[in-house]
Amino acid sequence: MRAEFEVSLPRDRLLRHYRGNATSIVVTTTSGTTLQLPAVAFRQFVTDAGLYGHFLVEYSDRHRLKSLTRL
Repeated sequence: MRAEFEVSLPRDRLLRHYRGNATSIVVTTTSGTTLQLPAVAFRQFVTDAGLYGHFLVEYSDRHRLKSLTRL
């Protein structure tokens, strides 16, 4: 399964995830589906400004994360 979504998280909100207050990021796909993804999966895409971009997620039929790519 695949889905696309946008993320716009400024640095201060994103820091909560790294302080252990939140372990997942909830997104709404372009088709309107809500997904809960592990915050750690986004680590490679974080900049000093925060986390921004258009992403493609692939997940199994059991809803396990397979890959996350910035488009």
